[in-house]
Amino acid sequence: MATFKSTTFGKISGKYGEALATKSKITGKNYLRPVSEPSNPRTPKQVEHRGKFGYINRAMRSFYPVFKITFGGNVGIRFGINIAFMNAIQGEYPDFSLDYTQLLFTDGALYRTNKATAQKSGVSSVKIDWDYSVMAGNNSADLVNLIFFNEDEDQAILEQAIVNREAATVKVELPAIWAGGKIHCWMYFCTPDGVTNSTSQYIEMVQL
Repeated sequence: MATFKSTTFGKISGKYGEALATKSKITGKNYLRPVSEPSNPRTPKQVEHRGKFGYINRAMRSFYPVFKITFGGNVGIRFGINIAFMNAIQGEYPDFSLDYTQLLFTDGALYRTNKATAQKSGVSSVKIDWDYSVMAGNNSADLVNLIFFNEDEDQAILEQAIVNREAATVKVELPAIWAGGKIHCWMYFCTPDGVTNSTSQYIEMVQL
């Protein structure tokens, strides 16, 4: 810090009462200025907001690669996290948890399915069934995409274009190390050219 030389008080260095001795880099003169305390608000509401922000970034880290594909790049990651921040956090600070049913991975104009179910099929396989009804704008050639998240291992998998919409069922083999885990399942459809998506939908949690 600069010093301030006063004929009354002598040499002053640093903080003096409500003032701070500083030296101008332009003029080289010493002067006193009011002390401005650093601003770091710690109101309960602000602490909770910061806590939520930190929590959602940690909780969603495994979904980053998925968001990068479904929403597009690093901007897509931020978009997916923002949706989760607004809709998927449960509980009170500091005991937050995630409502997986509120996570969103795509947002589009294609029809979703009216009903979808998931069930264990084998040691580490999941069978997904969905209702397929022909409607205007509902293309049987639309492709099915599935997202799986192992809550215990904190790992996510995106299976893209694995079968056509009209199939109405598919069995997916998941990693063997996932056996015994809690698996959350989502699905969305896309056009054959991959340009347009449906809005993703949560199916259910399966215990392998």
